Amino acid sequence: MLFYQNHPVRFIYLVALIVSITTLSDDVAVITLDDSSGACIDAIVRRDANHNDPLATKAEGITRGITADSTNLYLDKKLLVVGHVVKAKGTFTSFRDIRQVELRRVFLIQDTMEEMEAWNAAAAFKRDILLRPWKVSEEERELIDKRLKKEDSQSKLNKARHALSQKKHARRSEKQRQKEIEEEASRVILEREMNSGALI
Repeated sequence: MLFYQNHPVRFIYLVALIVSITTLSDDVAVITLDDSSGACIDAIVRRDANHNDPLATKAEGITRGITADSTNLYLDKKLLVVGHVVKAKGTFTSFRDIRQVELRRVFLIQDTMEEMEAWNAAAAFKRDILLRPWKVSEEERELIDKRLKKEDSQSKLNKARHALSQKKHARRSEKQRQKEIEEEASRVILEREMNSGALI
């Protein structure tokens, strides 16, 4: 878990210029972003193996190109190219101790005015939220504790139900196996009886 001061950080938002797009494999592409902070960061786009569309990625709105242009990435069917300014949302990951962003959503910034609005929104969020200490009131804490206890109880209940279901399945399987053994024994006895009077 990452923190900004004492705020837990779940998602990262960047307003940045695309400086390169690299396809590493059929499953992974890397968009390098420059947000003017002094360092670029790689944003990872992964293919969504669970999606019906083989071109879909885990980043909402981004798709891969078809076979002839499989190295290309498209945002809402528009080709992403170096020089585009985007607002990106993602989660932090790392590769070989180098921090990266796992992309969840990308929005194309259309003009300078829209870029300024995005920067102003980011500055306001930092000023109004991140720079103020994060505190949880007693009431909020009690509500969170109750929710966690409820989730824990539900998890235990689900595990108990699953264990009971497995036991019932095992008992049914054992009964079925026993029934098959008994049927086979009856068949063997009947076969012997039928063969006892036969000419050999």
